[in-house]
Amino acid sequence: MKEEGIFEIVFSPEVKKTVKAVVEDGRCVSLKPYRGVVGKDNELTAPLVQLSLAIRNYLAGKTLGIDYPFALNAPDFEYQVLEEVANIPRGSTMTYKELAQKIGRPGAYRAVGHALATNPLPLFVPCHRVVPGNGKPGKYIFGSEAKQILLSREKATKKG
Repeated sequence: MKEEGIFEIVFSPEVKKTVKAVVEDGRCVSLKPYRGVVGKDNELTAPLVQLSLAIRNYLAGKTLGIDYPFALNAPDFEYQVLEEVANIPRGSTMTYKELAQKIGRPGAYRAVGHALATNPLPLFVPCHRVVPGNGKPGKYIFGSEAKQILLSREKATKKG
């Protein structure tokens, strides 16, 4: 059974995003920014309420990850990239170039960037841990401020 819902996630008091989530057979299959108008009839089903709470707990620092099942569905190359990204330890980063080398495609760092930009589960598969080689945080589907917040929290949690 496929269920869709729209809700707000809070990276910080200043950085809030509206997302559209899709849950299928009890697993999150998509979580993307939503730029439309949220209707008054947007009542969340129980699985979407649970997903929303799991994300809220993660972003509030109450958990180290999102305690909710997910299913990653992506074409072969994208899946390979995202699978490798899932192995980047919390509090660590990797450059696009390093990631391309890690998957055995050293010249494909732009394609790696595209794969990350189309990540259907950006909070589950931590593409925010991939950064440009210039030392700046770079782009992120939820915005560079959100990316910087996540990286800073993870770095602080790693130390503490």
